[in-house]
Amino acid sequence: MLYYFKCQKCLNTSGIFLESELPGDMPTCNHCTKEGGSSKVDKLSTMAFFFGCADCKGRWMYSAPSTYSDEKANRPDCPTCGHNHSIFFVPLTTDANKAQKRKKAGLLNPARHDVSGSLDIAPDAAVLNLKRRRLDDGFQDEVPTFSVKPVEDDDAKARIDTERAYQKVKRRRQDYDTKFGALSNAQNPKTTTTHPGRVVSLNQYKTLLTHRETVNSTSYPRLSQSAPTVVNAAKIVGRDAVWDYRELGPNSFMRRLCTLLYTIDFGGDSMNPVELQAMWAHGSLFISSNNYSYGLELENSLGTHGTLKALIGQIKIGKTGAGSINSSKRNLKKSHTDRLPDYKAAFVSNTEAAYSEYFQYQWKYIFKQLRASLNCANHELLTITKNGDDYTAWTAPAVAPGRVYLVVPEQGRGTFTKKDIHAEQMFYPILMNLDAAGLLSESSPAFIGGVKTPCRTCYEVLQAASGALGTKLVLPTDASGHYWEASGMHVPGTVFPPAHQTMVFGKPGSDKIFDTEVPPSPTGH
Repeated sequence: MLYYFKCQKCLNTSGIFLESELPGDMPTCNHCTKEGGSSKVDKLSTMAFFFGCADCKGRWMYSAPSTYSDEKANRPDCPTCGHNHSIFFVPLTTDANKAQKRKKAGLLNPARHDVSGSLDIAPDAAVLNLKRRRLDDGFQDEVPTFSVKPVEDDDAKARIDTERAYQKVKRRRQDYDTKFGALSNAQNPKTTTTHPGRVVSLNQYKTLLTHRETVNSTSYPRLSQSAPTVVNAAKIVGRDAVWDYRELGPNSFMRRLCTLLYTIDFGGDSMNPVELQAMWAHGSLFISSNNYSYGLELENSLGTHGTLKALIGQIKIGKTGAGSINSSKRNLKKSHTDRLPDYKAAFVSNTEAAYSEYFQYQWKYIFKQLRASLNCANHELLTITKNGDDYTAWTAPAVAPGRVYLVVPEQGRGTFTKKDIHAEQMFYPILMNLDAAGLLSESSPAFIGGVKTPCRTCYEVLQAASGALGTKLVLPTDASGHYWEASGMHVPGTVFPPAHQTMVFGKPGSDKIFDTEVPPSPTGH
């Protein structure tokens, strides 16, 4: 067996030791003790190791235990670079548990690394004159007995490249978790049932609200004729709550993008987008709103400015902001509008360093693609055709990668009208087409993110899509807002379980039903 030591704190590793070379006392980590701290060190073992140089990346070798008797616990020099400054090693055999970690979606770019098959490579070491003699401290090789050979096999090189990439991602995630703490259920957008908040029961709303709306032959309360319908209890969560998007970077990226575009004022209330949602799928960005006229004007503006990056650069934020495109705060609260200048600056710069750290925690390769979409000059309208009231009957044209699509509902046949269809609903036929063509996968899924949490109608549509696609669709949250009658007409037969809770944001002590389900701004990490 071979042995090495690993610091629990900084994850630094020692050289490799034969059993006879192990020190009597557990060593300490030089890196941590130099900084005045202490460290706990683990002793780990393996049958063999791969060696690789992080500098040249081009010459690799592997070896077995007896090779190291002459090395005296030093890593070998890279045959190309002539030094061992950047040599690293990884265990030869990846057990089922470790292999599963490497296969987790969002960690390794599927365009470069295939983790679908075995992650093991058989050792190839030639035995030469195995001779041993007994020493006082146990068995020791008299001469090196195993050869070290370059790795020429393409599969082996790909396997080592995969391992190197995984170790880099792993270290980045561990550094983030150490710096900001582990992701908690109470801040995870995907576990909102565990978030603290004040629950207002459906019976309380029936007492508080005088208006009524009949949905599927059942009467439910609503605040007014222009307000949503309350179909179950609601959890009131403070607007100062924190949501941690470290595992949902692409969703958060699109949410920031939509929030900026949402503020664009094309003139008058008729151009209020009401809601704006984006979807990333099959290498293209899809943007959809609740307002047909706004969607057309956004496409016209893209035509004028060329790219989303150029368009965003012209959004005038506040009275003193620069730009030729006027903006409005709409119904966004101060906690959101205060972030708008930072969002704009990041999108205009569009360098990796300009964005928050959590965008690199998971799905970094999707983050890179989303950044590239801001410079995409290929943009066009994509019209969703209505073939019946039920959203499952709608159809969408074929789409291509490398595009920015402005998704709009069909007009001209008395089909869709303003606000009768919500932004997320129009993504459904696109998703079904892509899945049927085999263009979505667990490692390259579709992502959705927008200004608000989905209303109850959109929640039902997204849940149906999620049920069909599984891990090939990543939603931004498991929360939903209230029910809207106009868009609900496209989701017939909806059932409202008594245990379900709408999540809305406002004053925790209030019983209001808040018709704008705008979640907390992401952390600034």
